[in-house]
This record gives sequence, C-alpha cells and structure tokens, in this order.
Amino acid sequence: MRGVGLIMFLIFFGLPVLFFVWFLKKGLKGAKADEWKGEVVDKTHNSVEDEDEIHEYYSIIFKTDKGGRKIATNSKDYLKWKIGDKAIKIKDKFGVERL
Repeated sequence: MRGVGLIMFLIFFGLPVLFFVWFLKKGLKGAKADEWKGEVVDKTHNSVEDEDEIHEYYSIIFKTDKGGRKIATNSKDYLKWKIGDKAIKIKDKFGVERL
C-alpha cells in the first residue's frame, strides 16, 4: 500500500514540479542564446486598471538584423532608452546593452 501512495504522490506532485523546472530551464537557455544588434524604433506604455489598482507595463521595440524584438522593461529603464539608440544583445548574457 505504501508503494501505491508513493506512486500517486509522484504522479500528482512530482511530475508537475519536474515539468515546471524543465520548462523554466528551457526558457532561460533560449533567452541567453539569443544574439542580435538593433536600434530602438518605438516605446510603448500601457496602464491597466484592475479593481482598485493600476498596473503599468513598459516595452521597448527594437529593429534588429534578425527582424524585430519587443522587450518588456521597468519604468526606470524605459525612461533611459530613446528612439534611435543603438543596442546589442550578447549571447550567454541576460539583458540588452546600449552601444
């Protein structure tokens, strides 16, 4: 009977945790593997009211040598980037650097 309980535990709790960890590692690996150079072509700011709170969302849109990239950012970094700024995303690093 103990074996059945252990198997049920692994099926209902262990597998979802393992799937989540695998999915997270795959996403982080993909983000680090990306590499491009580009220029800021647009910035977007959206406000969403949810009950009594207002949520702010900021994005910077880059025109790159591989197409376009839209990067979510915080308000501080949003204000630092200007349209026309040059940027580079280096392989094996997180984030975009200004040139």
